[in-house]
Amino acid sequence: MKKNNAGVTLVEVIVVVAMIAIFAGTGIYGIGQINGFRAREGADTIANSLTQARVAMLGKAKSNGNIAWEIYCKDSKYYVRTVYNAGVAGEYYRDEKKIADGALTVTLGTATYDASDNSITATSVRTLGNNENFRVYFNRATGAMCDSTGAEMSDDRYFRVKQGRKDYDVLVIAKTGKIISQTVKR
Repeated sequence: MKKNNAGVTLVEVIVVVAMIAIFAGTGIYGIGQINGFRAREGADTIANSLTQARVAMLGKAKSNGNIAWEIYCKDSKYYVRTVYNAGVAGEYYRDEKKIADGALTVTLGTATYDASDNSITATSVRTLGNNENFRVYFNRATGAMCDSTGAEMSDDRYFRVKQGRKDYDVLVIAKTGKIISQTVKR
């Protein structure tokens, strides 16, 4: 028995092309989300570590500048940690964490925060180089950000973690020590 197979219809071609487009779009979106995950994880690590250091400073420090939070770069990888006896002989570290694996870029600087639209505007930006560090201190009495002597700072500090096209900011409000973590809106 011979079947008459004349080919495919236009409707069948359109259905197959539509299915391929849907599957491809879903796959591309999923890959984008995976790439942004490491950046988000890095920003969360920074925010959580800052919070732990601030709590330690407010609760355990003997004086202002005794406990600090530090971000540093070693072998092109970024780390965060809490520093005890900061700046004196016998300085030691706790709660050291690597900021997520992967090709991340971490920048830091000063910024202004606009609470009306929840936006962060960088006023200065720099990237930590190899074997460089940056420390943040908190005033034991007020919780505000300060320098190692206890003098309160006036400029808010931000940290941006970027991977590919995904950016996440962590901002420390200088006057209150409040830590804000957000996705950068584009």
